[in-house]
Amino acid sequence: MFDGHESAGEPPHKITELGIGRTFQNIRLFPTMSALENVLVGMHCRTRSGIFRSILRTPLQRREERESHERATELLAYCGLPNNIEEEYARNLSYGDQRRLEVARALATQPKLLLLDEPTAA
Repeated sequence: MFDGHESAGEPPHKITELGIGRTFQNIRLFPTMSALENVLVGMHCRTRSGIFRSILRTPLQRREERESHERATELLAYCGLPNNIEEEYARNLSYGDQRRLEVARALATQPKLLLLDEPTAA
């Protein structure tokens, strides 16, 4: 149970909707996406724009995209990643930076509860 809802057996997207974020013991980043893109993927579950707004590039969609980019940049900095890392492929980052990037992506889901695996918690 979490926040009054049963979470056992729920698919990952439902658990994320409940407000639970997590990192993994085995790094699960998208290796050929940039650090910034990896964090933006984490934000996807909280976006309001749908497919039609994205296709039409409405003002709401453009503003949300700009705000997401700004927030992702803030999360990268908050997690101790250097400024110049945004466009670097995740696979090119050091192990420590990959771990920090995974925490930034988990924080991007706006969790009420964040579960960290042992290496991250240490």
